[in-house]
Amino acid sequence: LKSSAPRDNPSLPSLREVWLGVHFHERETWEMLGVKFEGHPELRRFLLQEDWEEGVYPLRKEFKLKPEE
Repeated sequence: LKSSAPRDNPSLPSLREVWLGVHFHERETWEMLGVKFEGHPELRRFLLQEDWEEGVYPLRKEFKLKPEE
């Protein structure tokens, strides 16, 4: 499956109603890449810690690790 979405506000329709197994794939894609799936009933964190900074997506090319202090 391949699709495209604008980089500044990526959003796609959820496929969960058609393919139930995509549930966790959409959650992971939202959390790691910032792609919002419209109509997904449960977009919430499950890999990153709860206090992860909003709007920071670790699998995007522009993501930079912060040096340890």
